[in-house]
Amino acid sequence: MAKKTNGIDYSEQTMGKMAALYRMDGKTFKKNIKKIRPRLDKIAGREKYSRLTPIQVELIIAHLGEP
Repeated sequence: MAKKTNGIDYSEQTMGKMAALYRMDGKTFKKNIKKIRPRLDKIAGREKYSRLTPIQVELIIAHLGEP
């Protein structure tokens, strides 16, 4: 079963969906996660990915706070 907190499905997120949850456009969202981007990339094992892992979603929420 997928982890859900406050209605966020941790297993079905993309950068675009996360940006929408935070009510930011994609460019602003990417600026706000720039500091943790190297950690996100390391978790994924690459720099380009379409879906976020639950661990990446947790890291973004820990960095930006609850949407």
